[in-house]
Formats: sequence, structure tokens, C-alpha cells
Amino acid sequence: MATYFWSDLHLNHVAILGFDTNHQGTRRHETVEAMNEHLIQRWNERVTDKDTVWVLGDFGIRVKDVITHQTSEAFTADSIIRPPNSLPIIFGRLRGHKHLILGNHDKRNKVDELPWESQSLLHTFKENGSRAILCHYPIDSWYGMAEGTLMLHGHCHGTMTPKRYMAHRFDVGADVWHNPIDFEQLLVEAKRQTFVPVDHHGDKAYHPDPPAQPLVGDSSDLIAVASKIYNRWSNTRKGYVDFDGADAHALGVAIKKAEGK
Repeated sequence: MATYFWSDLHLNHVAILGFDTNHQGTRRHETVEAMNEHLIQRWNERVTDKDTVWVLGDFGIRVKDVITHQTSEAFTADSIIRPPNSLPIIFGRLRGHKHLILGNHDKRNKVDELPWESQSLLHTFKENGSRAILCHYPIDSWYGMAEGTLMLHGHCHGTMTPKRYMAHRFDVGADVWHNPIDFEQLLVEAKRQTFVPVDHHGDKAYHPDPPAQPLVGDSSDLIAVASKIYNRWSNTRKGYVDFDGADAHALGVAIKKAEGK
């Protein structure tokens, strides 16, 4: 039982035909029906019924059912005909336990009404002690990034520029990976990468609040200098302190004395 990730299938999406960023051949088809079959085949040749698949958004474009009888008297359940490329029909053909991370096309196409085992906008996935943040959109700074947590996303269709590359962040779209990608494979890929902090998370050189030194010496001069500066400010009622070189020198000497240096 494996866990896979894939996104941006864009089933039935006519406007995406011919789009081939990474030469995967995903969209090189004359019709959406051909593209759909290609994607279904690529899904099912990797995924079994016991596996789990997380779709990170933009599953497909809704195709309306065909109504054969327009009058209420003649209308029955058999009056609704779902075409072979309708999303419920395709959903039923895809193997595995399916979960959805909502993308920007999904609500309007009623993808959220399909029988997913779960759906959310953002999810922290955990398996065997490893974690990944799941979102349709790429995130620059995410929880646990310095401890090896991955960031998996879609939306970009493999068009992220090299300068936007980040270690441990993966576009899991169908235009990037030929099949749904195994979580274990992503962990192996991540181990080959060097994590570089983009902010203070994981940056050992970043110390916004240096550890305070214990005052083991005589702090009387420090208190006197600080009081002098405070009293000058309180008497003037300015929004700032007139702090000159003499003050800085006196304060520095007093601090060293208080620290016992």
C-alpha cells in the first residue's frame, strides 16, 4: 500500500490541449477524450485499489449530463445519461483511495461533490515519521521546512523558473511527473537536495534576540547612566531620546562593569 501524489489533471479541459511544458506528452492530443484516456491509463498503471492518491487540485472540467426527457411526467432516473467523459464516470475508473486538495478550478466544476475520502485547502500529511505540507499553490515558507518537511503543490504546470527553485518543494503536477509520484520517491529526491533557509527558520546564523549576559559585576553605574538618559527624555517629553557619543561611551563602560569585564 503506497501513497501517491498528482495534480492538475485538467480532465476535459479543451484549452490545455497542446500545452507541453516538460515534454511529457500529457497534452499532445487531438481531443480531450484522448487526453482523458491517456491520464487514466497513467494513473491506473501505477496505482492499485489498496493505494492512496492525493490530488492536489484542478482535477477536471465538468461535463453536463444529458437529459433525455424534458417533461416532469416522463422524467425518471433513466432520463439522465452521463457521458463517458463526465467526471463522476472518470472518478469511478481511477483506482485507489482518493483525497482532494482543492484547486482554483474545482469548486466551479463541482469536483468537491465527487466522493473523495477527504478534501481540504491545506493539509499536513504524515507517514512513517515524515511529513509534507499539501496545498494547490506553492508556499515559500512552511511549517517544519528546516526539519525536513516537504512542500507539495500543483498549479504551476512545471513552469516555475529556476530562480524560484526551492529544495524540498515539489510540483507534483501531471505536466511534471509521468505518473502519480510515490511519497517515498519524493523523500529520496529531497535527500539529494541541500536545504537553504529563505528566512530565519532553520538559519542558525539568525539571532534576533542574542542571549543576555548575566550581570555578575557592579551594576550601579549602569543604573545611574540609564536613569540619567531616561530622566532627560522624560523632562523633554520628546518622542525620541537625544543620545550622543558621550552617552554611548558611558553606557558601554557601565555595561562592561556590570558584566564583570
